[in-house]
Amino acid sequence: MAVIKQSDRPQFFNQRIGINRFSSNSQQPWEALADAAGDIASLTINRMAEDAITKGTEQAESASLLITDENGSPKFLNPPPNLSRTAQKAYQRVIDQRYATKLNNELQLKNKELKIKHPYDAESYSKEFSVFAKTLADTSGPKWGAKINDMSIHMLAMNKLDIESSTANKIFQENKEAVSGISEALLSQISQASNLGEALRDPIDKRNKDPLSVTYYNQLRTYLQESITANLIDKKEANKYLTQAKTSMATGSIDTLLKMTNSKTQRDILLSYLTSGDTSRLARINPQIIEYASQIRQYIDTDPTEGNVDTISAHFKRSAGPINAIYAEDVRLINEQKKLYDKKYKAYYNSAVEINKLKLEATEKDRKNKVKLHLANRGLTETIDIEILSMENLQMPPSVDRLGVYATQINSIKNERIKYLESALKAEDITDTKYRQYLNEVNNSVAKSVLDLFRNDIKFTVVGKKDFQLVLNGEKAPDNLNQAFAAEAIAAIFGSDTKGLKTFINEFKPSEEAVIRNKLNVHTEYGVRLNNVLTGKENSIEEFSSFMQNKNAQRFLTTTQKTDAIKEIQTSALKNNLAINVANLDSTDLNSLNLLIKGQSSTALEFSQNPQKIIEIAKETKDFLDNNPEVSKDTISSYLTGIEVQKEDDERASEQFKIDANMRSNINAGVIDATVPLSDYQKYIDEAIGNNLIEAIQSPTFTNALRTYGSKTLNTALKNVVSGNFEGRSNDDVQQLITTYMNNSRLRRGSTVYNNWTTKGFLSQNEATHLETMMLIKNQPGNENLSWAEISLGLKEAQKEKKDFIKFADSELPTVTSGQILKIASGTNASDFYQKKPIYYTKPVFTAAQRNFENKYKSVVQFYMNSNLDSQTIINRMEDIFENEFRVSQDIVIDPDGESTISNILNGDKLETSMPIEKYFQDENETNWFVNLVEENLNSIGYSLKHNKQGYKRAVLEPELLADGPVQSYVPYHIENNNLIPLIVERSIFPEMSPDDLQEQELHLPRYPTFSNQLMEFREQETERKLNTIADAVQNSATVLNEPLSNKIIKGFGKSALGMPVNIEANMEKSNPLYSIFNWQPFKDGFPSMPDFSGEKQRQINKEKIGN
Repeated sequence: MAVIKQSDRPQFFNQRIGINRFSSNSQQPWEALADAAGDIASLTINRMAEDAITKGTEQAESASLLITDENGSPKFLNPPPNLSRTAQKAYQRVIDQRYATKLNNELQLKNKELKIKHPYDAESYSKEFSVFAKTLADTSGPKWGAKINDMSIHMLAMNKLDIESSTANKIFQENKEAVSGISEALLSQISQASNLGEALRDPIDKRNKDPLSVTYYNQLRTYLQESITANLIDKKEANKYLTQAKTSMATGSIDTLLKMTNSKTQRDILLSYLTSGDTSRLARINPQIIEYASQIRQYIDTDPTEGNVDTISAHFKRSAGPINAIYAEDVRLINEQKKLYDKKYKAYYNSAVEINKLKLEATEKDRKNKVKLHLANRGLTETIDIEILSMENLQMPPSVDRLGVYATQINSIKNERIKYLESALKAEDITDTKYRQYLNEVNNSVAKSVLDLFRNDIKFTVVGKKDFQLVLNGEKAPDNLNQAFAAEAIAAIFGSDTKGLKTFINEFKPSEEAVIRNKLNVHTEYGVRLNNVLTGKENSIEEFSSFMQNKNAQRFLTTTQKTDAIKEIQTSALKNNLAINVANLDSTDLNSLNLLIKGQSSTALEFSQNPQKIIEIAKETKDFLDNNPEVSKDTISSYLTGIEVQKEDDERASEQFKIDANMRSNINAGVIDATVPLSDYQKYIDEAIGNNLIEAIQSPTFTNALRTYGSKTLNTALKNVVSGNFEGRSNDDVQQLITTYMNNSRLRRGSTVYNNWTTKGFLSQNEATHLETMMLIKNQPGNENLSWAEISLGLKEAQKEKKDFIKFADSELPTVTSGQILKIASGTNASDFYQKKPIYYTKPVFTAAQRNFENKYKSVVQFYMNSNLDSQTIINRMEDIFENEFRVSQDIVIDPDGESTISNILNGDKLETSMPIEKYFQDENETNWFVNLVEENLNSIGYSLKHNKQGYKRAVLEPELLADGPVQSYVPYHIENNNLIPLIVERSIFPEMSPDDLQEQELHLPRYPTFSNQLMEFREQETERKLNTIADAVQNSATVLNEPLSNKIIKGFGKSALGMPVNIEANMEKSNPLYSIFNWQPFKDGFPSMPDFSGEKQRQINKEKIGN
């Protein structure tokens, strides 16, 4: 049976009304008289009594008017005088019953009236019914007042319960109906955002933020999950809403996707991929399109009964239809144009093919002629003798097998010639007969050169020659090792050609010593003098020309050597001339020059400088090549390519230097360039840290950089501390690491405090909580002497067991859970969690700020609880966080369920919000930019965010997204009839129409999202502005010193010194825009030149640089 709770407030009736009742044991006067009559009349009296009762009852029931006497008893207005005493008693009983029935009817009638009047307001019903009952009781005398109390208490209790039950059912039904409305509203927002492409994440954007549609979808999913838990909606119905949301996200995104395609084939491939997951042909599509398609696929459900794949497929086909029609028409026109083009230029194509064929035939014929000419002029053998004879001048240590080296070299010389001949034979440049002829010439030339190489051992006298012929025939043993080697080498040269070998043995003629010596000297001098010319030695050309006229040079130099000399000299001259002309060209222009020399048209090329200059260089080079055919165009092209490659390397190095310089400037200014990944800044800072982390984090200027950019070295060290790996660091060093985190992790942006380390992803929330817990434990009384290793070990042990609740200093609430701690820290009274509640207890309603606070920090509090921190320490910690992050005082944002009131707005008071504008922007400049944009928009419709701005009505902003997230959308509200309502305005559906035309209007609720393309553009402009301001400030500071700018700035900002020279810094007063705009402090410690973090050494270096 349910317990009926009663309020402790004063009641209209709270006890029975006291009345005097007759005792059944007392004897009344009329009864005494009856007894004195004796027993004789008893029988008669009994009979008379029965008659009297019947008569009294009949008359009482027929009485038409009841009144009460001075004692409150009902009676006739004119009572019948003829009733006996017994008849009067019967009469009175019936009258009492009729009166009780009348009172009950009046109470029931009033009960019915009030339930109709207050069907869902139990308090109002109770109040009015109590007043009525008390009034009725007061006017009915003592006797009936008590009876009325009895009847009304029971009637009130039962009907109040009935009303409360009806109210609960009504609220439940209203909440069920609200689920539909809220879900539909979120679906509308998802649809609108998706149609603008806001369901797709830009793959180029590295910030990893959810698109607006995804944010709305997550809100819808969370809301539906809560509604399922509250039994307001079943899971099947909730899934329908979610499927509808994903359908809107997919269809809206498909329209964006289709705009990126350029063929029907692409669209067919995408449709197949989206509806069936077929990836077989995706390689034919742009990777960015595939990335978007893969995102859309996440929104598609292929379930045959409850999925949305059919709807999405139909939408895709419907949207692609017009595009395909346009594409088909374009293809038709292109095909028609192609037919005309083919017909018009077919003859030209045939002619071009024929011309190319003739050119190729001419080139091939020319090549064959060159091969034949080369062989006919002994080009294959003319240098064999000098190549082999030169081997005698080889310098080798005694341990080297000289004859083995000779064998290798001789074999290589011969094989090179044979390879050339085989290639010519394969290309049909020569016949088989010519091949054998030239092969025999090679064998004889190599064999004769071997004999000349060992002339001193063979003794080519008449007798000596005959003796060696016997050795070669195997008829005589060699006189020495060299003779044996020569004989074996010659036999190997001819191989299976025994006829050739025999002919050589019979006919060979050794060269004279003087001839051999002159030949070697000429070739040596040739090489030296040619090298002098090529290296630009003074008078080298004249000396080389004189040498070439020498009798021995004319006799012993080959035709090829004479031709090559001219070729090399002309090539060198052209290279030297080009080196001068291209010295100032970049790699792009060098590439274009190379292509121009090869014959490509200038109209198809790119130029960085004046193209006319490059065209002139190309023309001069081509003229030179035409006049000097011995100079190879390919050689010159390779030369230019080499210079181009070197230029590219230099340009990359220069670009890297600029990037490094820009990085240093950004770090000096505290600017984050959105085009540069944060990891690049961290890499730069980590290189500066090296192995000196503890020294670095003690430098104030260095910690400024850490706040902005972070450091992987520091982050890794902190993560290791969390894991219990102190890397051999001392207790003081670990203290310094944790202190650095605590001092730099929580920063203030405007009126909002946020954790910089977790926001930027330097540490996870769990890791940050671990470090903060270690510090909280250290600061507990009695723990001052604990080492960090002991704290870490104790914390690790404590975390092995999860604690669902911990002790709380309240007799009515001995323990608290993590959720209760967070609610108490955010303003809820502890008494709201007592087991015993007052009779009239109002359940607290938690704000969005409290819900977001609990969602964000519940795991943190759980960690604190597991770490054996006491409840008050945890509450104090969380109160501080709630006040700084979720109860921010400012001027223009009001939470829908916050504490700020309409009167606060009207009075211009500070407003409290858990979602201030600055929370969603990087700095104050961005926040001001956003507020100014909103203000301009509101001003255009007659409203302002400012209090009492003349000529404008006051407006405030309300966050549209109540769940805590990285982005927000604000909606303007204004006060009308003392109600805070959305600021809905009319706007033209077709604003491009003339004002004189009849324009259709629509109602519009402005929305101001915190993330947009405009914001990205502003950030780029802001980065450029900051860097320009720095440059101007540095320029002004340098001017003060009356020294050349290069002496002060360029030297001071070299690779080894990121910071500004000390004497420049000294001239920067606080009025300097570097200080006033950015609150910028120059790096005084020579960052990033480490490890001297004291700054003294770097100051001295900077002074020396400026002095120089």
